[in-house]
Amino acid sequence: MKRKNWIFIICISALILLIVGFSLMCMEGRRDREPIVVEPGAEKLVALTFDDGPHPLYTLRVLDVLYEHQAPSTFFISGKNILNNRGLIEQMVSDGHELGNHTYHHYDLTTLTKDEIRLEIQRTQEALEQVLPDYSMLYMRPPFGRYNHQVLMASHLPMILWDIDSYDWAISDVDIIFSVIMDNVQDGSIIVFHDDNIATVKALERILPELRQRGFQPVTLTQLFESEN
Repeated sequence: MKRKNWIFIICISALILLIVGFSLMCMEGRRDREPIVVEPGAEKLVALTFDDGPHPLYTLRVLDVLYEHQAPSTFFISGKNILNNRGLIEQMVSDGHELGNHTYHHYDLTTLTKDEIRLEIQRTQEALEQVLPDYSMLYMRPPFGRYNHQVLMASHLPMILWDIDSYDWAISDVDIIFSVIMDNVQDGSIIVFHDDNIATVKALERILPELRQRGFQPVTLTQLFESEN
């Protein structure tokens, strides 16, 4: 029984190394591309945000679609995913995207003590500093969007939620995801996606050109907030 467990662990470890190696190889041709440029003077802005990543398979595809359509976004990253996906983290920032804190373990923060909440946020920042020593995340998003007074008091970062949920975490039907976004988007919207599944990639391929067609400019959260001042 123990031997079978060890074989399973070895196979899983080898698969993870293969995926990470493939991701690094795929990113080689993207290292030198210029940061995304936001068109000046756009009247309607929308902030695209992505939770739970980076994912070794799907995040890179999300980045490519965003780059193709020049759509800077904000990625709320989970600390436990950072060190195994250094290249993806570097590519996000190199492309002109923004990073936000999505806690380390993706626990429901309302079930934790104040000290545990602080540690979840702190560990994520510390993990990121091992990849990008000078990068400080400006915003925090609680997992599942769940928070209470204690969560608000424990976090030293502004908490950012959303007004449009793409439901890509629950629905794999691209047509439905597309309709949810396009039926509800308006100037100043903050949309939440998840960069850990193929449905998000396929939906973005349809959503981004349609947003442009309707006069929307995708921006990071900071760019959105600066436009409101």
